[in-house]
Amino acid sequence: MLDGLLDPLSRCLDAESARRLVELRVAPPVQERIDALAERANEGLLTDDERAEYEALRRADGRCEYCLPRQEHSELTHHVEHIVAKQHGGPDDVNNLALACHRCNLCKRPNLTGIDTLTGGVVPLFHPRRDQWKDHFVLQDSRIEGTTAAGRVTVHVLAMNDTRRVELRAELLLSSEPL
Repeated sequence: MLDGLLDPLSRCLDAESARRLVELRVAPPVQERIDALAERANEGLLTDDERAEYEALRRADGRCEYCLPRQEHSELTHHVEHIVAKQHGGPDDVNNLALACHRCNLCKRPNLTGIDTLTGGVVPLFHPRRDQWKDHFVLQDSRIEGTTAAGRVTVHVLAMNDTRRVELRAELLLSSEPL
Protein backbone atom coordinates (compact mmCIF):
# COMPACT_ATOMS: atom_id res chain seq x y z
CA MET A 1 0.00 0.00 0.00
CA LEU A 2 2.72 2.50 0.96
CA ASP A 3 4.69 1.92 -2.24
CA GLY A 4 1.61 2.59 -4.38
CA LEU A 5 1.16 5.94 -2.70
CA LEU A 6 4.86 6.81 -2.67
CA ASP A 7 5.45 6.41 -6.41
CA PRO A 8 3.42 9.42 -7.61
CA LEU A 9 4.58 11.54 -4.69
CA SER A 10 8.24 10.83 -5.41
CA ARG A 11 7.86 12.65 -8.74
CA CYS A 12 7.01 15.84 -6.85
CA LEU A 13 8.78 15.37 -3.51
CA ASP A 14 11.95 13.85 -2.19
CA ALA A 15 11.57 10.27 -0.89
CA GLU A 16 11.62 11.22 2.79
CA SER A 17 8.96 13.92 2.36
CA ALA A 18 6.77 11.53 0.37
CA ARG A 19 7.13 8.82 3.04
CA ARG A 20 6.25 11.32 5.82
CA LEU A 21 3.16 12.43 3.91
CA VAL A 22 1.91 8.86 3.68
CA GLU A 23 2.71 8.10 7.32
CA LEU A 24 1.29 11.35 8.74
CA ARG A 25 -1.69 10.61 10.95
CA VAL A 26 -3.91 13.60 11.49
CA ALA A 27 -7.53 14.54 11.98
CA PRO A 28 -9.93 13.54 9.17
CA PRO A 29 -10.30 17.00 7.54
CA VAL A 30 -6.54 17.42 7.27
CA GLN A 31 -6.12 13.80 6.17
CA GLU A 32 -8.72 14.40 3.45
CA ARG A 33 -6.67 17.36 2.20
CA ILE A 34 -3.47 15.32 2.25
CA ASP A 35 -5.25 12.53 0.35
CA ALA A 36 -6.47 15.05 -2.23
CA LEU A 37 -2.90 16.34 -2.64
CA ALA A 38 -1.64 12.76 -3.07
CA GLU A 39 -4.31 12.10 -5.72
CA ARG A 40 -3.33 15.26 -7.61
CA ALA A 41 0.33 14.22 -7.37
CA ASN A 42 -0.62 10.81 -8.79
CA GLU A 43 -2.23 12.57 -11.75
CA GLY A 44 0.81 14.82 -12.18
CA LEU A 45 -1.30 17.88 -11.37
CA LEU A 46 0.29 19.13 -8.14
CA THR A 47 0.84 22.88 -8.42
CA ASP A 48 3.62 24.83 -6.73
CA ASP A 49 1.04 26.21 -4.28
CA GLU A 50 -0.13 22.70 -3.41
CA ARG A 51 3.46 21.53 -2.92
CA ALA A 52 3.98 24.45 -0.54
CA GLU A 53 0.76 23.60 1.31
CA TYR A 54 1.88 19.99 1.71
CA GLU A 55 5.26 21.11 3.06
CA ALA A 56 3.55 23.37 5.61
CA LEU A 57 1.30 20.51 6.75
CA ARG A 58 4.23 18.11 6.98
CA ARG A 59 6.55 20.51 8.77
CA ALA A 60 3.99 21.38 11.47
CA ASP A 61 3.10 17.72 12.04
CA GLY A 62 -0.53 18.63 12.73
CA ARG A 63 0.31 21.22 15.40
CA CYS A 64 -0.55 24.93 15.49
CA GLU A 65 2.80 26.64 15.09
CA TYR A 66 1.72 29.50 17.37
CA CYS A 67 -0.14 28.06 20.38
CA LEU A 68 0.80 24.37 19.89
CA PRO A 69 -2.39 22.26 20.10
CA ARG A 70 -2.55 19.35 17.70
CA GLN A 71 -5.31 19.14 15.11
CA GLU A 72 -6.97 16.25 16.94
CA HIS A 73 -7.51 18.55 19.95
CA SER A 74 -9.41 21.10 17.90
CA GLU A 75 -13.00 20.92 16.74
CA LEU A 76 -12.24 23.04 13.67
CA THR A 77 -9.61 22.37 11.04
CA HIS A 78 -6.21 24.03 11.37
CA HIS A 79 -5.43 26.40 8.48
CA VAL A 80 -2.33 26.80 6.37
CA GLU A 81 -1.93 30.56 6.74
CA HIS A 82 0.32 33.21 5.27
CA ILE A 83 2.71 34.53 7.93
CA VAL A 84 3.01 37.76 5.95
CA ALA A 85 -0.44 38.24 4.41
CA LYS A 86 -0.71 38.41 0.65
CA GLN A 87 -2.17 41.92 0.98
CA HIS A 88 1.19 42.95 2.50
CA GLY A 89 3.12 41.33 -0.36
CA GLY A 90 3.62 37.94 1.31
CA PRO A 91 4.31 35.17 -1.21
CA ASP A 92 2.71 31.72 -1.45
CA ASP A 93 6.19 30.32 -0.83
CA VAL A 94 6.51 27.53 1.75
CA ASN A 95 8.73 29.81 3.86
CA ASN A 96 5.77 32.16 4.31
CA LEU A 97 3.28 29.48 5.33
CA ALA A 98 2.47 28.16 8.79
CA LEU A 99 -0.14 25.82 10.21
CA ALA A 100 -2.42 27.72 12.58
CA CYS A 101 -5.42 26.66 14.64
CA HIS A 102 -8.61 28.50 13.77
CA ARG A 103 -8.29 30.74 16.86
CA CYS A 104 -4.75 31.89 16.06
CA ASN A 105 -5.63 32.34 12.40
CA LEU A 106 -8.71 34.43 13.19
CA CYS A 107 -6.88 36.59 15.73
CA LYS A 108 -3.75 37.06 13.66
CA ARG A 109 -5.53 38.08 10.46
CA PRO A 110 -3.10 40.22 8.41
CA ASN A 111 -1.31 41.59 11.52
CA LEU A 112 2.46 41.70 11.35
CA THR A 113 3.07 43.66 14.58
CA GLY A 114 1.58 44.57 17.93
CA ILE A 115 2.28 46.95 20.79
CA ASP A 116 4.39 45.53 23.61
CA THR A 117 2.64 46.20 26.92
CA LEU A 118 5.96 46.55 28.76
CA THR A 119 7.74 48.97 26.45
CA GLY A 120 4.89 50.53 24.47
CA GLY A 121 6.89 49.89 21.30
CA VAL A 122 5.62 48.41 18.06
CA VAL A 123 7.08 44.91 17.76
CA PRO A 124 6.91 42.25 15.02
CA LEU A 125 4.89 39.14 15.84
CA PHE A 126 6.55 35.74 16.30
CA HIS A 127 7.50 34.39 12.86
CA PRO A 128 7.40 30.56 12.80
CA ARG A 129 9.91 30.28 9.95
CA ARG A 130 12.52 32.65 11.42
CA ASP A 131 11.96 32.26 15.15
CA GLN A 132 12.17 29.30 17.53
CA TRP A 133 9.12 28.89 19.80
CA LYS A 134 11.23 28.15 22.89
CA ASP A 135 13.16 31.40 22.44
CA HIS A 136 9.99 33.51 22.73
CA PHE A 137 7.52 31.56 24.88
CA VAL A 138 7.29 29.39 27.94
CA LEU A 139 4.39 27.25 29.11
CA GLN A 140 3.57 28.10 32.74
CA ASP A 141 0.91 25.76 34.04
CA SER A 142 -1.65 25.99 31.24
CA ARG A 143 -0.78 29.53 30.13
CA ILE A 144 1.66 30.59 27.44
CA GLU A 145 3.85 33.46 28.58
CA GLY A 146 5.92 35.60 26.21
CA THR A 147 9.55 35.81 27.29
CA THR A 148 10.50 38.43 24.67
CA ALA A 149 8.75 41.46 23.25
CA ALA A 150 7.77 39.41 20.17
CA GLY A 151 6.46 36.66 22.44
CA ARG A 152 4.42 39.06 24.60
CA VAL A 153 2.93 40.79 21.57
CA THR A 154 2.06 37.47 19.90
CA VAL A 155 0.40 36.11 23.05
CA HIS A 156 -1.70 39.28 23.22
CA VAL A 157 -2.61 39.68 19.52
CA LEU A 158 -3.39 35.98 19.04
CA ALA A 159 -5.26 35.79 22.40
CA MET A 160 -3.25 32.66 23.22
CA ASN A 161 -4.56 32.59 26.77
CA ASP A 162 -8.26 32.97 26.10
CA THR A 163 -10.43 30.88 28.41
CA ARG A 164 -11.04 27.97 26.04
CA ARG A 165 -7.36 27.56 25.14
CA VAL A 166 -6.24 27.65 28.77
CA GLU A 167 -8.92 25.08 29.66
CA LEU A 168 -7.82 22.81 26.79
CA ARG A 169 -4.15 23.00 27.83
CA ALA A 170 -5.13 22.24 31.44
CA GLU A 171 -7.13 19.18 30.30
CA LEU A 172 -4.23 17.95 28.18
CA LEU A 173 -1.70 18.47 30.97
CA LEU A 174 -3.92 16.56 33.42
CA SER A 175 -4.39 13.71 30.98
CA SER A 176 -0.62 13.51 30.35
CA GLU A 177 -1.24 13.97 26.61
CA PRO A 178 1.42 15.99 24.88
CA LEU A 179 0.38 19.50 23.89
